Amino acid sequence: MKHFQHLEDPRADRGRNHSLVSIITIAILAVLAGADGFAAIEAYGQAKQSWLETFLDLPKGIPSHNTFGRVLGMLEPKQLQSGFLAGDKRNHREVEHRTNPHRGENGQKFL
Repeated sequence: MKHFQHLEDPRADRGRNHSLVSIITIAILAVLAGADGFAAIEAYGQAKQSWLETFLDLPKGIPSHNTFGRVLGMLEPKQLQSGFLAGDKRNHREVEHRTNPHRGENGQKFL
């Protein structure tokens, strides 16, 4: 989720019990798994907490549904979009490089 590390956290320093990257990561994974609201995102996080802790820093556990709603509602949509697009461009380049036999080590065309 390094594509979202550049996002500016809109919260006050004293109100940051959970990292922004952790909140976004859990929300994305939950929605991909079928979550349809903030309570469902929280439930997903609680059900998968031990797995999520293998790659996310969750010292205060899973954020509440209120936290998901408040924090995600504060984010600028264009910033989130840029994170998704950065990841999509990188993934596209990696897939293109692996699947196109007419490209060299640096991605330049052979033919």
